[in-house]
Amino acid sequence: MAYCTTEDLRAHLGDTGDRLDEALLQAAIDAATGDVDEHTGRRFDLDVSATARVFDGCGSSRILIDDIGSLTGLAVETSADGSTWSAVAVSDYEPAWARRVRVTARWGWSAVPAQVKQATILRAVALFKRKDAPHGVAGFDGFGVVRLRQDPDVEALLQPFVRSFGIA
Repeated sequence: MAYCTTEDLRAHLGDTGDRLDEALLQAAIDAATGDVDEHTGRRFDLDVSATARVFDGCGSSRILIDDIGSLTGLAVETSADGSTWSAVAVSDYEPAWARRVRVTARWGWSAVPAQVKQATILRAVALFKRKDAPHGVAGFDGFGVVRLRQDPDVEALLQPFVRSFGIA
């Protein structure tokens, strides 16, 4: 799922007459969405159905897991050996010193945060305009070549969403 629409991108580009190529706009949005996912280490859409993932607890009472976007279908189980699983009651989601934890959930986010949508639009604009900037050269000024670089606004918008641990 893309984090913005072609209408969002058209509005940002000032394309009120739908003159810009729909396929090129969508390609820029798709690439920008992938960039956001890669940069943050997470995705901002929601699984259609719940699926199970296993996390290694390393004997800790706290385990970092992936984003859960819905409580529908949520189940938590623990295992000492990874073969026999015991359900954890909904009222007690702090398993005691579990070696492994299996979580069944709808992974992702239930809605795209406004900052993520805006960062996707800004990144898509840059990618869309890249076709007019061969080899990253956007033009010339009084000091020489003007090259495209990573947008600091995109970085700032996404910074609160960057994961600080690996994805299971």
